[in-house]
Amino acid sequence: PKALPAMDIAVAEVLRGDESLGRWALKMRPSANGVAFSGIDLDLKGLKLGGEGGWDGARTWYKGRLEGGNLADVLLAWGFAPSTTSEDFHLDVDGSWPGSPAFFGLNRLSGTLDARLRKGQLREVDGGAQALRIFGLLNFDSIGRRLRLDFSDLFSKGLSYDRIKAQLQATNGLYVTSQPLTV
Repeated sequence: PKALPAMDIAVAEVLRGDESLGRWALKMRPSANGVAFSGIDLDLKGLKLGGEGGWDGARTWYKGRLEGGNLADVLLAWGFAPSTTSEDFHLDVDGSWPGSPAFFGLNRLSGTLDARLRKGQLREVDGGAQALRIFGLLNFDSIGRRLRLDFSDLFSKGLSYDRIKAQLQATNGLYVTSQPLTV
């Protein structure tokens, strides 16, 4: 990668076949060990990715934020079941993986991830969700919702949440919570 020239890249629309992945922009500069990426601004089917990174030939690293609106829309766009909704979400990443930037895979990632989701629903929850809804009725954080006579979180399927926070440590694709997950 040290032989790659300095470039400022801005692409209005990236296509994979007929499928639009979105717009991409970044700056690429040769470095002592390989190549450095800065000003990363990618729109990947509703998932916005920003930050910086680098590639030394053996490993690629990335430090930045992935963010979006409704997580269910992003999951659908990428071919996953829309099991979680959100008003907005972000994931701060400080990670690396073996090989080139194109060789990224969740099963090869190592580093830290800090996820935050705001106002949504875990749709694939069954069984214990009924009891949790009762506790939701008594939740002091939802008093404003109750005063507006909004009980949708109690009658809709799944488990509604105001905030979810998770900190994960990844080691070669193995993800472990580094602090308790809070909902």
